[in-house]
Order: sequence, then C-alpha cells, then structure tokens
Amino acid sequence: MGYRSEVIIGINKSHSKTLQGMPIDEGESFADHFTLHDTRGGMEIWTAEHIKWWVNMPILKDEPYAEYYTMSENCIDSIAAFIQRVGEDGFIVCIGEENETHSEIGDWWDYITIQTTWS
Repeated sequence: MGYRSEVIIGINKSHSKTLQGMPIDEGESFADHFTLHDTRGGMEIWTAEHIKWWVNMPILKDEPYAEYYTMSENCIDSIAAFIQRVGEDGFIVCIGEENETHSEIGDWWDYITIQTTWS
C-alpha cells in the first residue's frame, strides 16, 4: 500500500496562473488534481486529497493501482521547485495518513491552521 496525503498549496494570486498552467501528467491539468479551497491574505489555497506526494520520492510503478491518484515524481518536484522559487509568495504542506505534516516548504502557518483529532 502506498502512502497517501492531503496536499495543501498556497500561492500568491500573482503567481497563480503559472502554477495552474504547470503540466501535471500527460493529458491532465493542475485542476484535475487540485481544488481552489479558499483565498486568504492574498494567497490562493489549493488542496488535493489522497495523493501520493513526497518530494524526491520515487513512485513504485508496479504497485497495484499505482497510477490512480498518483502524480509523477517529476511533476511533484517541479511544483515544489516552483514554490521554492517564489519564496514568501507560496507554500506547501502535506498531511499524511497518520496526521503528521511533511514536505513542508514556506511559512504555511501564516495562512492556515492544521488541527488533528484523536479518539
């Protein structure tokens, strides 16, 4: 079983069209994976759920259903590199299956709050 995450990307509106225009996988667009969730402090907050997302992590192509909800590692690295280039105008944070954050880039805590629950 692969590791799945909720991916949250924040991007300043001035860079949004570039992010939305980035190639995802063959025949797919950014909007095929991400939904505009909110706009806060000049940032658009985009989310995707149940995505294999780990910067610089190879994806096992022979895993059952590996292509389902899977973005190629080149796409992930490209988005991460873009967010790093825009500096304070963007962030990424992922929430893993065990409610831990990972693959953090930028100051996401200035724009969103992540709360976990237990029972």
